[in-house]
Amino acid sequence: ATVIEPSNALYHFNLGESYRALKRHEDAAASYRQASTLDPEWADPHFGLGTSLYDMGRLEDAILSYRTAVDLAPEDAEAWSNLGNALMDRNGPGDREEAEACYRRALACDAGYVEALNNLGECYNVQGKYREAENFNSRALAIFEKAYGPDHPNLAASLINLAAVPIANLQLVGAFTAILTAPIPSVSRRVTDMNLHVARLLIQVVRLGARWPTTILIPTASTS
Repeated sequence: ATVIEPSNALYHFNLGESYRALKRHEDAAASYRQASTLDPEWADPHFGLGTSLYDMGRLEDAILSYRTAVDLAPEDAEAWSNLGNALMDRNGPGDREEAEACYRRALACDAGYVEALNNLGECYNVQGKYREAENFNSRALAIFEKAYGPDHPNLAASLINLAAVPIANLQLVGAFTAILTAPIPSVSRRVTDMNLHVARLLIQVVRLGARWPTTILIPTASTS
């Protein structure tokens, strides 16, 4: 399609989406750039470019692209959240504070956006704001459980984030003991099972008052 209509921004954008799905990040970035050149006021190519650049570890360029995306589409919760992620990873002066503002902006656009809730919880955790971290990670977990039930693999990220809080702040251990009663789901993705196991392991270690080990050995998934 891009050969037949080389000036059609949508075709270049769709090609970028296909390349990104195939993890051909350089090709995806080139297609998104072409789409944004043809239609500079369209936010989606800038968002796609930011994501491809982020996947390649090019944080400075990704941040610039995400900034353009949120300027053009200020109600895009995912773009705000991704900008926050890139800022957290860069971790320069003031980046954590700006990332917090980005996550809050994402939630202002969509109060039930679970990724932003989890990300904001993690942002607070690394800043030592443990009660705020607990609040947002618990909200994310509650939304997932309500939508998918207690055994869905998507609970792993929320459980791991919740586990990180009591390890950093032992005074909050009691708030998380109920998580220990949830069964590990039977899913085909072994890595997800191990993530859930690690999350519960972290909480169990803290609840029992054990000394945090310097090394955790995770069983290797069987290849049979």
